Amino acid sequence: MKEVDFGKYGKMPLVIFLLWIFAASMSLTALVLLILDIGGVVNIALWKEMLILAIGVVINWICLINYKLKNREK
Repeated sequence: MKEVDFGKYGKMPLVIFLLWIFAASMSLTALVLLILDIGGVVNIALWKEMLILAIGVVINWICLINYKLKNREK
């Protein structure tokens, strides 16, 4: 399995890294939509924006916990 090497910070599987990037972009998109919704530019239900943001944050935490467990000191 391919891994992304962060040098002295350890390694992360490529699949987890790509999932991490996807979750971060999903969270950023939800925040932008939330700001645009508050400003009145778009009209999307608030719960949908919060759901997208929450899913992105949960996936981010799962990826970071996986990374920390894989690279903890032995």
